[in-house]
This record gives sequence, C-alpha cells and structure tokens, in this order.
Amino acid sequence: QSLTNTIEALQQALIVKSEVQEQEAMDKLIHVHKWTPERLGKEVESLQRTASLRRGISVAYLISEEFLQWAQRVTESLGPSALELVDTPPALLMAHLALGILALKAGPWAQAFVAKRVRKVEGKRLAGMQSLANSIEALQQALIVKNELQAQEAMDKLKHEHKWTPERLSDEIGSLRRAASLRRGINVAYLISEEFLQWSQRVTENARPTFRDFAQAIFSDSPHACGKDKICPRDGLPGCSLVDFLPGEHIGECTDFLSWTWDYEVELVQDALRTWATTSKVDPKDRVIWMCFACNNQWRILFGQQVDSGDLESMFRENLQRIGNMLAVLDKWQTPRYLSRIWTIYEQHVAIRLNRGDSIEGSRVDAFTDAEGQSLLECIETGASGIYKVCNTLLAFDSKSAKASFEEDERTVKAMIEQTIGFETLDRQITTFLVSWVKQVLGAHMESLMSNVYEPMETDLVKGS
Repeated sequence: QSLTNTIEALQQALIVKSEVQEQEAMDKLIHVHKWTPERLGKEVESLQRTASLRRGISVAYLISEEFLQWAQRVTESLGPSALELVDTPPALLMAHLALGILALKAGPWAQAFVAKRVRKVEGKRLAGMQSLANSIEALQQALIVKNELQAQEAMDKLKHEHKWTPERLSDEIGSLRRAASLRRGINVAYLISEEFLQWSQRVTENARPTFRDFAQAIFSDSPHACGKDKICPRDGLPGCSLVDFLPGEHIGECTDFLSWTWDYEVELVQDALRTWATTSKVDPKDRVIWMCFACNNQWRILFGQQVDSGDLESMFRENLQRIGNMLAVLDKWQTPRYLSRIWTIYEQHVAIRLNRGDSIEGSRVDAFTDAEGQSLLECIETGASGIYKVCNTLLAFDSKSAKASFEEDERTVKAMIEQTIGFETLDRQITTFLVSWVKQVLGAHMESLMSNVYEPMETDLVKGS
C-alpha cells in the first residue's frame, strides 16, 4: 500500500507538473522501495502518458478574464465560440485558431466550412481517444478476473488498432496488473458456498473454524499455504493475496466493502451474507466484496513486513471510498463482538464521514444471521419490557473501550477518531446505525407477514375466476 501511495503521489505530481513533488516521489521509490533507475525510467514514461490523459483544465482559469482575453486576442472576435477553442493538442489548437481568424475575415461560407472541418478533425481524435480508453479498460477488466482470452484480445487491439509497440504494451501491463490486483474482491456466491466452508474445515481440522483459524492455516508454512511462492503483482515479491491466488471464477471487481471481525466463524459470515442477499433481493453471483482477509496481502501483514497501522488505515479508507457500499456483518444484537473491535468501529467512523459527514444512511447496509433476527423479534414481541431491553442494549456500548489485536493499531486508530469527531459523537452515530439494523429486521418481518396475508387472497381470487 505504501508503494501504491508513492506511485499515486508521483502520478499526481506529473498531472499538475510539480517538479518538486515529482522529485520527492521518485526519491522515495528509489530509496524506500529500492527501485532501480532503469525501472523508474520505464514507469515514469508510462505514468507521464497516463497523467496526460487524466489532465483537465482548471475551472478558475477557464472562467478567468485572462482566458477570455486570450481567446479574443487570437480570434480577433469579441464573442468567441466554444468551437474555436476545442480541447486539442497545442499545435492543432493553434491551427484551428488560425483557420478561425481566416474564416472570420472571409465571410459566413468560409466560417461554416472551417467549423465543419474542426468538428470532423476533433471528432476523429476524440473517438480515437475513447476507443483507446475502452480498450485499456477492457484489458483491465480481463486482468481482474484473470480471463486470458479477453486479455489477449484487448492486447491485440492495442497493438493493431492503436499501434502500441510490444515495448509500450509490456511497460503498461505491469501497471495494469498491479491496479487489477487492488480492484479484485471475492465473489459472494463462492464465499457462501459449501466448497468454501469445506476448504476452511479441511485445512484447520475444525468443524467450526473462525477466519482467524483459517488465515493461520493458509498464510503460514503449513502444507495448506496459499500463494506463498506466487509473485505478487503489487510489489513483485513472492507471496500474494488470496484474491490473486484464487481462480478467476471466484473473484471480480469489488461491488461492496465488508466490515466484520476475524473472530467470526466462517459459517456465521456465510449465514449473514445469505440472509442479506435474500432480504436485499440481490444475486450472490453478481456481488463481489472487498474483505481484508482475502484482499490484503496477508503474507506481508502477518509476517511483519507491512504492519504499520497508518498503511492499514489508508487501505481501509481508500477502498471504502472507492467501492462506496459498506456491508456491516453483525454477529448478535446483544453485546456484539463487532462493536468491541476498534477496526470495525473505525470503519463505521469512515463510513459516517464519507456519507454527508454526519449521516450513515445511503451506502451502508447491515447483514445479520437469520437466527439473530429471530432473536430480536422474539424479544420485541414480549412487549414493553422487551422493547426497553432492546433500547438499553443499543445504548450499552462504549466505542472508546474497543480493542485491537495490536496495541499500536489501537492507539493509532483511537487517536484518529479523537482528532476528528470524538468518541461521544461517534457513539451517538453508531446508535443510529444499530437502530437502522433493528428497522431492517422489523421491515423484513412486516413484509413477510404482509406477503402471508396477500398470498391466500390471491389464491382465492384465482380460484374464483
């Protein structure tokens, strides 16, 4: 993640042409990440091309008097049209402007001819750029799901239609593979499958393994190790993430960010995701989740090569922001483990900040096991005492007392919370989060009751007809 952040810093510096920031990022790549001058040279050339495609014109400059006066000066017109200032390379732009000056002096017919010519030239150029962008994205998508056939088709198109040399394609493919790895997630249909459960049981020799048990079995020197010797596309070293190890049919581009804890049993997460898919009316095959267990490179984290809590915090925040949808798995409604862990508290904190600052409505959804939903309903159905019990439970937690597996992580994350909204405000907002979960359970229950009422009525109507 530190390497990715440095590359992005270099990319941003190239976009805005900041030589100082550019040099700082390159120095970090050389001294911290041990890049050779040869590798840096190739990557910078590739990043410069990408920077050029990502650049835009500042609105402040576009609406400035300076811009208007420039347009007026070179076109000798008091009201220049947007047609005379198309988004083109400098040489083509000046050619367009020169033709514009001639057209203005030559009369309406010449102006119409020049305008048509500009539109034609610019249209072809923009169509070519869009086609190139589509081909690169097609290659990126093929790399994400490890579809070699589609990847080859996209590369052939880049070579034959867009005239990419083998050298350029080779330079770009490394960056695209790194980006594909970071965008991958694990498919929900596979995660809730019997195959996945049996795999976890077999390698842990445990009928009810937790994800922590599972990780210790597959990210270790045991015979069940996964990805230990496979080169990681992110840093080029042996040992890759689980999503980089799994076959293409079990992965995809992330649609949802999973907020959960490693102490959950595999079956608990499976049950919660099945219930979520049913109540949300989504097809598990179409949903792909970012799950730290599968998406982070655990060979780096668990073996002490990447344990900086700042890097982990950046990973969580950036992935949640990129994906947009957070799915929080609650294990139980009475003293949930979910609210005893500082990382899940932090994920709620980030979700709150990303959603209009003080609201957690919109992109945050809760998943729970069917048994816990039933338990909550049974408590509410006992009457006033049950409702008060639920209310007291929702208020009986203190995010400041949440723990992490590593003390350094706990200190760092709590400091970030204190420096922003503080624990008291966070507690109030998480209470709102819990209330929304209760509303979900009650809403689903009401829908079930109503469907049970209407189905017999519809049957009677059919019989009567």
